Amino acid sequence: MLIIVQDVNDNDPIFRPFRPVISLAENSRPGVIESVEAYDLDEGRFGQVLYRLEEMDKLQGPDTFRVETIEGKGVISLVNHLDHEKKSVYNLRIHAIVSFIHSFLNEHQQLHVYLPLNSCEWCPF
Repeated sequence: MLIIVQDVNDNDPIFRPFRPVISLAENSRPGVIESVEAYDLDEGRFGQVLYRLEEMDKLQGPDTFRVETIEGKGVISLVNHLDHEKKSVYNLRIHAIVSFIHSFLNEHQQLHVYLPLNSCEWCPF
């Protein structure tokens, strides 16, 4: 008799260490600012991690940041212009999600993006 034990989605994703604080200049151009990675001890389809970004203190209007899952990593990008006078700190929550059919496990970590006081569009640096 051969008994095969199949894996189930019973593990939460675990984030690998990453920089929890990022400093950007106000005149930063849209583009990739950081990537994060989480892994899951489950196998196959239950171990595939996706990412979702939540801006904790979002102002009205379009999103400033987004995350895409690329080759197993959460690639975080600036997608809109920054304005230090309107907002100087962004608190982002990154969710690592393992989802297959009705199974759903997730883990989240905080990422803080700061616009230094001396960042401005007309600064020479």
